[in-house]
Amino acid sequence: DALPISSLSAASEGPGAFSNPMFKSHEDYVQAQRSKTDGLLKQDASAVPNWVTREDVQFLARHMQMEMHLPFHQKIALVHGTRSGREQSWFMEFLPGVRVLGTELSPLAAGPNTVVMDFHEVKPEWIGQADFVYSNALDHSYNATFAVQQWMKEVSPEGMLIVEWSMMHTKAGLHGKVDIFGGTLQEFQDLIRNAGPFQIAAVVKNPKVGERRTHYIFAKHADHA
Repeated sequence: DALPISSLSAASEGPGAFSNPMFKSHEDYVQAQRSKTDGLLKQDASAVPNWVTREDVQFLARHMQMEMHLPFHQKIALVHGTRSGREQSWFMEFLPGVRVLGTELSPLAAGPNTVVMDFHEVKPEWIGQADFVYSNALDHSYNATFAVQQWMKEVSPEGMLIVEWSMMHTKAGLHGKVDIFGGTLQEFQDLIRNAGPFQIAAVVKNPKVGERRTHYIFAKHADHA
């Protein structure tokens, strides 16, 4: 298996480029992020709210197949900040043959397809191996530029990084020490472009009508444009 599951203690190499004056330390950041997730995951699993719906994942899977024409050579993908684990299950439902792993800070999220770890870290065996990396949790990053750089390390040469943006990802959606990074759709795109030799391949609006105005930013390695 190209992407074995292991724990944070076994796989993490430390907090990396941790830098955020909001937190006293990386451990302070971890505890703040876990505060909400732990509380939710202590409930009945079926009662845990999911920001992303099955229909959202179905739309993304079809778009990657029919519009982006991703080759899916690696048969591996990553979802960062997955909480309940439903997202990777849905992706595997709509992309048969592709194994999808999720990352989450809370040990309560551990499961057959969820790795307990900080999504700012990159396992050596994940480098260049993911057909796609998806996250709707960039707003939980202590260093959004660093997070994008790390996620793009995991994206295969022909793969895609998919960053979800909505009105809740703007500065108006910031909340204490949990939702800590925000920006406009344009600012999210600029951040990704400026993070490294990356290119925005497409910005796609979720077809559902709603106040969130959800968009998906598809980014790829510029030297494989």
